[in-house]
Amino acid sequence: ISYIIILLLSMTSNVIYYQRMEKNTLENIKRSSFAMLEQLQIDMDNKLRQVYELSNNIVFDKKLAILIKGNDYIFSYKDIMEDMMNYPKNEFIYDYYIYFYNTDQVVTATVKFPSQRFYDIMYSYEGVEYSSWQDEVLSKYHFHTYLPSRQLNAYNSEKHRVITFVQSIPINRSDRPLGQLIILIDEEKISGMIDKMHWAAGAYIYIIDKNGETILTSKEAPLLPNEIKKQISLSSSIFDYSMGRDEVTVLCHTSEQNNWKYVMVMPKSIFLAEINRTKTFTLSLSLFCLILGVPWLTNHMGDACRQECDRIQC
Repeated sequence: ISYIIILLLSMTSNVIYYQRMEKNTLENIKRSSFAMLEQLQIDMDNKLRQVYELSNNIVFDKKLAILIKGNDYIFSYKDIMEDMMNYPKNEFIYDYYIYFYNTDQVVTATVKFPSQRFYDIMYSYEGVEYSSWQDEVLSKYHFHTYLPSRQLNAYNSEKHRVITFVQSIPINRSDRPLGQLIILIDEEKISGMIDKMHWAAGAYIYIIDKNGETILTSKEAPLLPNEIKKQISLSSSIFDYSMGRDEVTVLCHTSEQNNWKYVMVMPKSIFLAEINRTKTFTLSLSLFCLILGVPWLTNHMGDACRQECDRIQC
């Protein structure tokens, strides 16, 4: 009986060891993943804050406020272009321009074109016609609106993926804006952070705005199911979900600055990889103890039985 107890004790200790390792590993993975999401959110908030500052500098410019109402006898487009030239432009901002509704003119720091000509020869979106761009961007009221990442055809020769920020002018006129400020954010300058996280965690990363629109994703990320969007809208920070045959764990962190959600979707095959390695080691150790212990225990039990038989015969 003592031999059986020792064998069971060694095997039970392996199981307890595995359970504790599994719990600790899961907690460590959760903490490190949330820390990465929080750092991504902080970095993005800092960059977006610079976009807001540039937007405010332009939108509240007194010269622009007068000119956009049609009073071109006081200030001219040249005055606005000179001011735009002096505004600081961060490395992740590809370019920005202003649309004047009354004259249908688009102005950058260096050029001025009618809106359709500007769209045709300067900046156009891949697969988007001018009429769609006019309806979606130029004609509607926008307040700190971010459009999802798209490919931009610049000068009919260069291609860039950009996130488009749109702010109507003036900001307090929502019936029919007099103009639009459009800031083009170079996706490549900010996607590096997401791709590094994707590589480090082996997970898909999504950035979702307050309206539920996916603004940016990591490379080769599949379309985020609506069920996950609904779940994270309920302020769930971590939960499991089945994507077809794949079991995934979803982590979500929300920015207090703009209510954007930073989502990490981790396949359990990756999320539990270290735990599965520990499980394999634990089971192998238990099996090793069993293989060595059973024959040894059987031999000793046989010897004990023979000794008892000899004693009875004597």
